Amino acid sequence: METPAIYKGAKALTTKSLFSQENVRKKFEELLGKRAPQFIASVLQITASNDLLAKADPHSVLNAAAMAATLDLPLNASLGFAYIIPYNDRKAGKCLAQFQIGYKGFIQLAQRSGQFKTIASTPIYEGQIVEMNPLTGFKFDFALKTSDKVVGYAAFFSLVTGFEKTFYMSVDDVKKHAGKYSQSFKNGYGVWKDNFDEMACKTVTKLLLANAISIFVTLAGCFCCVHVVCFYWFVFCLIFSKFWQCCVHIPFNGKLNIFRLGYFQIAGFVFQHLFFVGKIPE
Repeated sequence: METPAIYKGAKALTTKSLFSQENVRKKFEELLGKRAPQFIASVLQITASNDLLAKADPHSVLNAAAMAATLDLPLNASLGFAYIIPYNDRKAGKCLAQFQIGYKGFIQLAQRSGQFKTIASTPIYEGQIVEMNPLTGFKFDFALKTSDKVVGYAAFFSLVTGFEKTFYMSVDDVKKHAGKYSQSFKNGYGVWKDNFDEMACKTVTKLLLANAISIFVTLAGCFCCVHVVCFYWFVFCLIFSKFWQCCVHIPFNGKLNIFRLGYFQIAGFVFQHLFFVGKIPE
């Protein structure tokens, strides 16, 4: 099949020229309406201000930006909702861009479900840990801070049903987790280097939600039909785990696959990010 004219010589495209294409702009307008131009401008500003992202495959930047647009999360590092992160794909032999949800993004998505009364995370300082029990959980007294030394990070949520859960990790545990799963942490660049506290809060929030998987399965029946479809997509991907890579890294073959997959791809990414920590770099 002949390659459409706009995709000929795609390897020579820059991120700016790719986002200037009419069909790309229209897709973002469908997702974001009048906010599309501002969103695209923010994506271009992010890539232009990061040397690694400037060298990244433009199609991967497009996929990452489309993921953020579909989830309606702003790509602004100062806000902490979502990021576009560069990483070196050794198999592909090139730099790719990857969408990454910030800890505020996880909180935002949880709040949208309507099932959470409270969800938050915070650094824990020396002296604030009152009780450490692996069975009943941790207890904290934030008035007992004895120094400015951060000893760990905790996340907490309570549901409208009254159920509550807390998750805690020491600083050393957070670093071990990041060293195991995060390419940027291993190489000493990116958000882990620039804002360790934020990434640590994201980690405990993500793991808290992952540990509460049974709750989300129960809540699946409370969601609208689209979310139910997302849940069954998760089950499908759980059985056929080899499809995870297809969910996250959609090949750009002349069509904007990311927009065609819509909620199915989003569901695959979110459930992977929540329940299969480590399958994708942080």
